[in-house]
Amino acid sequence: MGSLFVALVVMAVVPLIFKRAFIGVLAWSWLSYMYPHRLVYGFATRFPFLDVVAGSTILSALFSRDQKRAPLHPVMVPFVLYALWVSITTLFAQDTVLAVEKFSTVMKAMLLGLFVPILITTRHRMIALMMAIGGSFGFYAVKGGAFTLATGGQFNVMGPIGTFIQDRNDLALALVMCIPLFRFLNLHAPHRLLRLGSAGLILGAAVSVIGSQSRGGLIALVLVGLWLILTSRHRFGLLVAAGIIATFTVTFMPTSWRERMQTVESYNEDGSAMGRLQMWRYGIVLADNHPLGIGFRAYKNRAVSAAYLPPGIKLRASHSIYFEVLGEHGYVGLFLFLFLYAAAFFSFWETRRIAHRNGLDWAADLASMMQASIVAYAIGGAFLEVASFDLSFQIVGISMALGMIVKDILQQREAATAPPPAPYGIHRPQPTAGRLAANHREPAA
Repeated sequence: MGSLFVALVVMAVVPLIFKRAFIGVLAWSWLSYMYPHRLVYGFATRFPFLDVVAGSTILSALFSRDQKRAPLHPVMVPFVLYALWVSITTLFAQDTVLAVEKFSTVMKAMLLGLFVPILITTRHRMIALMMAIGGSFGFYAVKGGAFTLATGGQFNVMGPIGTFIQDRNDLALALVMCIPLFRFLNLHAPHRLLRLGSAGLILGAAVSVIGSQSRGGLIALVLVGLWLILTSRHRFGLLVAAGIIATFTVTFMPTSWRERMQTVESYNEDGSAMGRLQMWRYGIVLADNHPLGIGFRAYKNRAVSAAYLPPGIKLRASHSIYFEVLGEHGYVGLFLFLFLYAAAFFSFWETRRIAHRNGLDWAADLASMMQASIVAYAIGGAFLEVASFDLSFQIVGISMALGMIVKDILQQREAATAPPPAPYGIHRPQPTAGRLAANHREPAA
């Protein structure tokens, strides 16, 4: 029954996509983050709903009359360069079959990011996108927070099986990245009930991150909370929320949680932490021997590990977006990866400055919140293999879309205040020679 419901919802959305292509971006985000087909049993768990929605969105963008534009923005330069580079490293990968699988995932994620500046062209569409993303991850914020409270924090909060957020660490990172988005909706959602609900999602997401028992997630949560407090125009509410979360953590979470969090200080005695350090060294070795990259899935390639991994070291995941990209795509790939997110971060910075100066508080707040999400990704991703995360590429797309929306609004303002052109066939009076002479006087001697 659940599979049939999901299928009917998706099939009902497809005609709307062909009418308004931007709805495809919203549906694409919903399927990519909430995974409704993974929350039911039956044929829906295997049916390619995401491919149906993505294909419909692409076709609608190509042939419909819905408002769209070319994504002409400076951030597009590193975006395209990174896509081209990983394509090249895939062509020359040690194991092309193994690399193509992840290449397909990365291209789908980047394609979602690309369609944001193409189809999200107005303020209302941007807020609708924020609600689609926030509602998708908000489901797991509520679910995880309720699970933590019901079990006394004794068990880990996990995502749905077979998804990108299945692992507790990945789910924790996604929720920390969404806390700034929840904050934006708390300030600018179109209805008071939605604004109050978004405040609850902030608390639910924080409790879920704590309940996941992810050490990297906790570090990211603390630092993003500090970022939001220091950069927010409304600090009081955030300080109250921080106090509630801190009190909850100290009084509610069990002793086992505290013991696990304390291992952050004694990482050299923790097997998991030492395994990560070994994989980081392995990534450097791969880059030193293949400066131009070795292709996707280098960390899963047994032939490569046999050649470069020291004897007695267990092959693991890279456990870091930076060493993941370094080991797979070399120093050039890592530079382009860092360049891409730095460009998006400073694009938000410039958009925030312009929006604040011109009274566009909603755009300034969104730019600030998205900067906080990039900070969360940069910190939490340092301990996770999530360089192909859909949300991170979509945030890059949002940096382009938001900058162009603000530019459009300011151009419309300027056009509205400009003097109207003279009617056709009527010429404005030109100053005569006598009038020019009368207006021009020699300075007194």
